[in-house]
Amino acid sequence: MVSKTLVLVFDDFERSKQDKTILLGTINNYCENKKIKTILIADENHIDEEAYKEFKEKVISHTIKIAFNVLFEIIKRLSLDIVPFLKSIRILLKKYLARVSRII
Repeated sequence: MVSKTLVLVFDDFERSKQDKTILLGTINNYCENKKIKTILIADENHIDEEAYKEFKEKVISHTIKIAFNVLFEIIKRLSLDIVPFLKSIRILLKKYLARVSRII
């Protein structure tokens, strides 16, 4: 069993050359069998595989849609420093994962 503090993050999922269902199977193995918290970051507008969409329903438990272009435009207009902002997002994400892990 892996430490509960470990969280794997798969970024740019849509850019992978690998079959998306195989990648989701690997991610599912981390989640279900190894009990590792996993975050998948993807632009689903660029994933055309129908099999992915079907398999996703079985593997992904929570989906959060974020329009990063809008978010970064707001930050730029407000002249906020991105580092403190990202740190606050990290804190919110940790709280969310802690709450979800208690539910599961």
